[in-house]
Amino acid sequence: NYRFHRYKKIIAISKFIKNHLIKYYRVNPNDIDVIYHGVNIKEFKRNYKIRRRIRTELGISKNDFVLLFIGNEYERKGLPYLLDAMKKIKEDRIKLIIAGKDNSKQFRNISSEITDKRIIFVGHTDKIKEYFSASDLFVFPSSFDAFAMVITEATAAGLPVITSNTTG
Repeated sequence: NYRFHRYKKIIAISKFIKNHLIKYYRVNPNDIDVIYHGVNIKEFKRNYKIRRRIRTELGISKNDFVLLFIGNEYERKGLPYLLDAMKKIKEDRIKLIIAGKDNSKQFRNISSEITDKRIIFVGHTDKIKEYFSASDLFVFPSSFDAFAMVITEATAAGLPVITSNTTG
């Protein structure tokens, strides 16, 4: 428990978490250091051969603009906002790849209102780096995330990112 000061130093994974500790647990700011997670940028380097292959597998043309969302717990990670935005976008060449998993079928129902050709659910996958290569923009409108590692990975892959201010 932080109240009894049974620590020498606290390591927080983001300024967001540091501020949370200060506000809710009244920890002295000098007792907290922030050390961010890192990624090997060579591991996430975009590969254009993989880009073509994945796009072909998914039925995405070279002229399509591909948004990528990765996450579990779709509700908290903001997928409803993204699907709502996709409903408003009438451009057929804008596609959305959704990687991750959630137990709810409501998201497939929402996406079927848009058109199955524009929304591609790939589910839980070990090909995340390949989907980064296949995409043009990473979107992560999460309502809360202590530190969204996936944002760091997307930037390491050279993708522009749209996210909320509550992702750590």
